[in-house]
Amino acid sequence: MSLPRHESPQRIPPAFIMAIMIMITLAVSLGGVRLYSLYLEYRLSDINAKIDAEVSKKVQLEIRLASLLSPERIYSNARARLGMEARRDFVKIALPWADGGQAPSQVERQALRAESGGRSRWGWTLNFAGEAHAKD
Repeated sequence: MSLPRHESPQRIPPAFIMAIMIMITLAVSLGGVRLYSLYLEYRLSDINAKIDAEVSKKVQLEIRLASLLSPERIYSNARARLGMEARRDFVKIALPWADGGQAPSQVERQALRAESGGRSRWGWTLNFAGEAHAKD
């Protein structure tokens, strides 16, 4: 008994089946890529939130550092905690060679030391004029 032609099973070409399988694979792959992109977007927003938190923390630390280094705070701490007071009797020392003149040589320094007898107002500064050596 044979079926009429309009009711006979038709054979599906293998190329059509392959095309359907490729399309299903591509759709699943595209869904996977979309889910991965959402995951990366979440991680990126999380990292941006952490960066913003660290930037605000840095700004707060810079403000605190500026307040700790302010001259007013240092002066008040020196006065309150250490009992230090500002001197009012400053003495200005003028060195003969400070205005661009020539610093005295070793022989001149020894002569000035001998002249002053170690009691000159600025004789002690002769140690800082000229080159420094470990022997001095």
